[in-house]
Amino acid sequence: MLLPKDFIYFIDLNDPLVCVNLIRTNGLVSPSLYHVITYKEEYPLYDCDLDRLLHDLDYEPIGFASPRLAILKYSKVARNGYRLTMGEGQQQQFLSENETNHYHNIAQLEVDFERVRRVIAPNAASRLACLFLATNDLDGRVMLQNMFSTKKNFIISPVVVKYIHRFHRADSKLIDQYASTPNDALIEKYWLGVSARATTSFEFRLISYNSGGTGRECFCD
Repeated sequence: MLLPKDFIYFIDLNDPLVCVNLIRTNGLVSPSLYHVITYKEEYPLYDCDLDRLLHDLDYEPIGFASPRLAILKYSKVARNGYRLTMGEGQQQQFLSENETNHYHNIAQLEVDFERVRRVIAPNAASRLACLFLATNDLDGRVMLQNMFSTKKNFIISPVVVKYIHRFHRADSKLIDQYASTPNDALIEKYWLGVSARATTSFEFRLISYNSGGTGRECFCD
């Protein structure tokens, strides 16, 4: 499959780690590729025990973190009887039951999609350890804004892909459909690259890097 030449990436300006990395390197690298470069082995998430990843507090595969893996960890903590909090110091507050259930729902969705990925598309980039890109057009920008609809302080930056370790193109609308009506057939369509609509803007998940020239650098999974 040929890749489009122009990609864009959603940058959360309230995420200090992302901002510091961009300032220092002018680049983006997926957790999966970081692991391959650092340890000269495949990211452990690709063959870890998903049930233990979701439920067992003592189970923590070694590897670089990602926002979605963090959600799994928050959910796992709550599943083991601890209450989740938000904020620091006097601003710290316990999450409500609905807010905690939101973490549980996302965590379960990601585990469901990862479980099917291993069967349908074992060589595709996992949602738990990749960069999410879109095509540099109006549809792509709208899709990224919808994917991160709760973020208010952000920029959408052009990126140039320099290296790809793993890759997959999927219709993000299938995620929304599955969230409202769980059905493994929707997950299979997602990993087969099937569109949920007659016209669609696809998301691209890569482990790679972009450097120099126009836009940010981007190493994708």
